[in-house]
Amino acid sequence: PIFARVLQLLDRVDFCEVLDAGCGEGFVTAHLRKIYKERIRVTGIDKNYDALCVARSMNVFNGLVQGDIFRLPVRSDSFDLVVCTEVLEHLANVEDALIELKRVTRRYCLLSVPWEHLFQFCRLLGLNDVRRLGRHPEHVQIFNKTSFCKMVARYFHIEQARCSFPWIIVLCRK
Repeated sequence: PIFARVLQLLDRVDFCEVLDAGCGEGFVTAHLRKIYKERIRVTGIDKNYDALCVARSMNVFNGLVQGDIFRLPVRSDSFDLVVCTEVLEHLANVEDALIELKRVTRRYCLLSVPWEHLFQFCRLLGLNDVRRLGRHPEHVQIFNKTSFCKMVARYFHIEQARCSFPWIIVLCRK
């Protein structure tokens, strides 16, 4: 369901050069490459070396780089589209990350985060982190659609914001 929403948003934009910032194991990029095939060139950056090894084994990236989202090792305005999914909720300083994402995109940014209270409820129903009432131990930010869009709008023009329970997905333009 979430990836169907992502594709609906991306159908509205034209892109070739893509950065998957915080690419992790490469699952989002694997989906993008499956749909867009060789029409896109994807670079993945993540700070976790083990996750990059998994991504490398999936062979969906044109390039993989170990790096920090606060100091991305690429030139300004390098990508048509920057994708950053399921990353921002883990960061103490989201706004610095948004500034950096804005620096490296020349056009669009697609962001997703969990709508935290709904996400916690789902985790609790699945008996995950019951003692923490479903709260993910690595999530340091709590977003809802309004708070997330308000923050993103300080750095980007929001083209569309959608929900795919329990995620918030925003397509924005530089």
